[in-house]
Amino acid sequence: MSNRYLKIVFVYCLFIILCLGGFSYKSMKNLKDANKEVNHTYIVNLELERIFSQLKDAETGQRGFLLSNDSLALKPFFEGVNEIPKSLETLRQLTKNNKVQQENLKLLAKSINEKLSTLELAVRSAKFDKLYSNEFKIQFVNDRVKMDTIRKHIA
Repeated sequence: MSNRYLKIVFVYCLFIILCLGGFSYKSMKNLKDANKEVNHTYIVNLELERIFSQLKDAETGQRGFLLSNDSLALKPFFEGVNEIPKSLETLRQLTKNNKVQQENLKLLAKSINEKLSTLELAVRSAKFDKLYSNEFKIQFVNDRVKMDTIRKHIA
């Protein structure tokens, strides 16, 4: 009777060990998947911050040019203008499987393009001494609103 009892206990313990192993495997797989998603989210957020930084660089270059009328101040402006489309494309690739984020990205890209157009208009206005025109003043005020909109899209 004790031999049979030991076999039953052994099978029961083996079953428990196998169940615990299965649960551990499933937990580790879930943890790995969650880690992958967190890492992906981190990369997307990093790229969004990069875009915002590039946009601020472009704005800083534009304002530096407006204040100094020195074309060297436009270097960060042109760097930002050239790098933003690359970052937007990276974001498109990172969010290609998420339709909601793709729509959000379209809105963000539209706002950024409007902002860049405004910045370019200010640079052109400065080159043609139109900084004190009513059109420029209105665009300058709208510029802040556009930046706030972009900030909200990024958030």
